[in-house]
Amino acid sequence: MLLAELMRQLSLGVFSNLSLGMEGKGTIDPEREEMVIHHVNQALRVLHMRFELVVENVFINTFANMTLYPLRPQNSYMNSYKVKGCKPFIQDPYGCPWEGRVIKILEVYDRFGVELPLNDKDKRLSVFTPQPDVLEIPMPWAGQNFSVTYQGLHRELVPGDMSQEINISAIMEPALMAYTAYGIYANMNTQEALVRSQEQMALYLSLVQQIESEDLASQSSANVGNRFQDKGFI
Repeated sequence: MLLAELMRQLSLGVFSNLSLGMEGKGTIDPEREEMVIHHVNQALRVLHMRFELVVENVFINTFANMTLYPLRPQNSYMNSYKVKGCKPFIQDPYGCPWEGRVIKILEVYDRFGVELPLNDKDKRLSVFTPQPDVLEIPMPWAGQNFSVTYQGLHRELVPGDMSQEINISAIMEPALMAYTAYGIYANMNTQEALVRSQEQMALYLSLVQQIESEDLASQSSANVGNRFQDKGFI
């Protein structure tokens, strides 16, 4: 779905009776476009935190005596110049700076493709996540390579480009619109808007509960089966 199509659906639907939605003419008031996109981004964030809609992997190289590896953009090789004294360890994909957007670490594999125990103190080779986006390797040595699979956020939408792609399945689109509408109505200082915001939140909760109960968000994860072979480690 393109951002332009989402704006059209919001205008024709939930905002059709508002000046914001140009009274249902299929466009959003240009002066309030940035505000609407802000709430769309908030809705995308909430959905991606609730469901594993983005599952990706990143490769890291370890250093001796360095046990904590925050999976944040400034720690990639191509981004590290932005932070004075940064010691990069994240490999950037295909020559592009790694963008991060990590919600939480899901799995960790060694260079042979063997999955390591995660947060299991009883396993000698276990690695840990002291924070959702920080990998702790208790006994690292220089030159180890790991593949980390993580749940990620949607790329943030920016104002001024209606051709931006919103990468969610059609089943998620009503929930996205409901949460967007909730956020906008909740910021309007009228009793009617408060009622509408509560209605949209109730609709959002109903939609996501249906998605969960019927497993409608089920999807294949990122193809990480050949994670190291593809990168040339083996």
